[in-house]
Amino acid sequence: MQLHRPVAGRVKTIQVKRHSRRWMLVLSCDDVPESPLPATDRQAGIDVGLTSFATTSDGEHIDNPRRGRAAEEELIAAQHKLQRAHRGSRNRDRKRQTVAARHRKIANQRKDFHHKLARRLVERYDVLVVEDLKIVNMLRRAKPVPDPDNPGHYLANGARAKSS
Repeated sequence: MQLHRPVAGRVKTIQVKRHSRRWMLVLSCDDVPESPLPATDRQAGIDVGLTSFATTSDGEHIDNPRRGRAAEEELIAAQHKLQRAHRGSRNRDRKRQTVAARHRKIANQRKDFHHKLARRLVERYDVLVVEDLKIVNMLRRAKPVPDPDNPGHYLANGARAKSS
C-alpha cells in the first residue's frame, strides 16, 4: 500500500474501492488535530472565464491547462484499437480497460489541478468570493434584435464577442 500522507487521528472506517485495474483504500478518521492556516488579511474575487480558467481581482490570470486536448492523440488511438477488437473477446476487454485508464488519467489531472489551485488560493486569501455564472449561457449565441428603423434588418448585437 502506498500512503500519500500519514494517518492523523483515530481510524473510524475503512473502505476498499476498485476502479478498473486500480484499488484504493479510503480511511475516515475521528479526532483529527486542527491545523488552521495563518491569517493573511487579504480578500479576492474570482472571475471564472472561457479563455482563462480564472482571474483574481488582483489581476492574476490562471490559464486552463486543457488536459483533454493534450491527451487527445493517445485517447483516439486507444479508442480506434478498441473499435477494431472483436466483441466479447479478452483482447477487447483489455482495450476497453485501456480507454478507461486514459479517461481516468485525464480526470485525475483535472482534479489535481483544481485541488492545487484551490489550496493555493486558500493559503493566499482569507476571504474568497466566486461569481455564480452559467458558462453554457456565455457560449450560447445572442438572440437577434430587429432594427426598428430598417424593417427586415437586425441591430448589431455583439454575437461575435461571445464566441471563444
